[in-house]
Parts: sequence; structure tokens; C-alpha cells
Amino acid sequence: MYAIGAAVLMWWINRALPLAHLVYAPWNRLGWAFVAVGFGADAYSAFAFFRAATTVNPIRISQTSALVINGIYRWSRNPMYCGLILMLIGWGVVLGSVAPLMVIVAFERIVLYFQVEPEESALEAKFGDSYRDYKRRVHRWIGCTRREGLLHP
Repeated sequence: MYAIGAAVLMWWINRALPLAHLVYAPWNRLGWAFVAVGFGADAYSAFAFFRAATTVNPIRISQTSALVINGIYRWSRNPMYCGLILMLIGWGVVLGSVAPLMVIVAFERIVLYFQVEPEESALEAKFGDSYRDYKRRVHRWIGCTRREGLLHP
């Protein structure tokens, strides 16, 4: 829901406050590639939840029956949110101006505060040491495992 609101806000800001235009047609169409990759990451992430027979709904975290840590979840604890951010980046490229891209930073902060941090607390309460170990090994957003040392939380 936050992502749809962010996309609409980006469109509105682009119309109302078209600051420096950075990407012109036809190059702005490359943004659709980012949208497609983000959508693919979300679909693949959701499929991992279905394979594990657990809920994909972040509002129903209490119904989580398994900790999904395989596949794309080896590189990100939140690949669905990363996919949404990638889609918003693509949408920003399609729009072409700078102002809408500022919404993405706000989106990330809102998602972090209202979704990711509460989910992490609930998962830690439910799965204990297993989840804490996973948090130590895998970055919140994207990157290699911590043992490989490329990113920090």
C-alpha cells in the first residue's frame, strides 16, 4: 500500500514540481526494466514463502510458520521491499525528473519504521536465536552475507 501511495505521489510531484529533468525519451523507458526486475524480485520472494507454506502478509506476522532464509533471502532479509524500491526507482526514471526520486528516500524510511523494524521484532520473538543468527549473517536490504563483509546493517 505504501508503494502505491509513493508511486502516485511521485507522479503528482512530477506534474506539480518538475525540477531538473534528467532522463528524456526514449531513455526514460529504461525505467520499465527496473520496474520489471523489481516485480520479478517480489514474485520470486513471494514464491519462496509459498514454497515454505508460510504467510507472505507482513500484517499477519503472527501467522508465520517458517523462517525463509534460502534463495534470494541469502542476500537480503527484505527482498520484497528491495523489489518495491527498485520498482519506484524505475518509475522515477520513467517520469524523468529529480523531484519524484526524493519520495523513494521517504518511502524507505517509512517502510523501515512501520514495517521492517516491527517485523524483525516479531520474528526475533517467534524464532529467537535462529532469527538472530540470520540477522547477523544477512544484510537488511541487499548485499552479500556479512561473513563476506561487503555491507553492514
